[in-house]
Amino acid sequence: MCFPSRTLLRRLVLIAVFGVMATGGLSAQDPWQSLRLFHSPNQTSKWESSFAFGLNGTGGNSQNADLNLNIDATRKTDFGTTDLTFSYFYSESNLVTSTDRIFSKLRHERNLANPNLSWYFSGTAEWDPFTGYDYRLAFHSGCGWLLFDDPLRTLKTRTGFGTSREFGGDLNDWVPELQFGMNWERKLSERTKVYAMVDYYPDWDDFVRYRVNTKAGIETMLDPSLGLSLRTFVLNRYNSTPDPGYQANDVDYGLSLAFDF
Repeated sequence: MCFPSRTLLRRLVLIAVFGVMATGGLSAQDPWQSLRLFHSPNQTSKWESSFAFGLNGTGGNSQNADLNLNIDATRKTDFGTTDLTFSYFYSESNLVTSTDRIFSKLRHERNLANPNLSWYFSGTAEWDPFTGYDYRLAFHSGCGWLLFDDPLRTLKTRTGFGTSREFGGDLNDWVPELQFGMNWERKLSERTKVYAMVDYYPDWDDFVRYRVNTKAGIETMLDPSLGLSLRTFVLNRYNSTPDPGYQANDVDYGLSLAFDF
C-alpha cells in the first residue's frame, strides 16, 4: 500500500485551511454563502476575491503528486484599484519533493486626471529552494495606460522602474531595473474568457540581463450562482542569466477549480 509523504500531507492541510477560510460562514438559509473576509456586516465589500485549487496524483509502482493553490483579491474604489495575488506550487515524485514554489504580488494603481492614465506601485516576492537563491524581492513604480476597455476586451500597459534583490545567492545586491508590462483580457462568450499578463524587467545598466514574468490562461464559469469556475493556466518566469547549473525558465501549469468569495 502506498502512502503520501508527510510533506504532502502538511501541504494538503494548508490547502484545507485556506479552503475553510474561503468557504466558511455557511448558513442554513444559503449553504453556498461564502465568508467575505474584507467587509463588515453593515457595509458591502468592495473586494472581489477568488480561491483556486488543483491536485493531481498517481500511485502504485510510481508515486507522483502535484498541487497548486491560487488566491486573488481585487479592490476597486473611486481613487484606484488594488490587486493581490498569491500562488503556491508543490510537486513530488516517489516521495521526493521536486517543486516547492511561492509567487506573490501586490499592485496598487491610483487614478489620474486623465481617465486612461494611472500611477502604480507594485511589489513581488518569490520563494523557491530549487534555485540558486532563497527568495527574491522586487519593487517598481510608474505609469499605466489603458488602451481600450469595452465589454469584450481590455488592454492596459505600464512603464516604470524599480529594483530587485536575490537573497541567499551569489548576488546579494539591489539591482536597478526598468519595467514594461501589459494586462490583456478577451471575452470569448458569456462564460469564457482568455487572459495574458507580461512583465519585462531589463537591468538598468546592462539590457543583456533581464527577467520576464508571464501568465496566461482560460477561465470558464461553470455555475454563476455558486461562483464556481474552471481555470487552465501557465505561469513562466524567465531569467536571462541564471545561476550556474540552473535553467533560465521556471514553468508552472495546471488545471484548477476556482470559486468567488
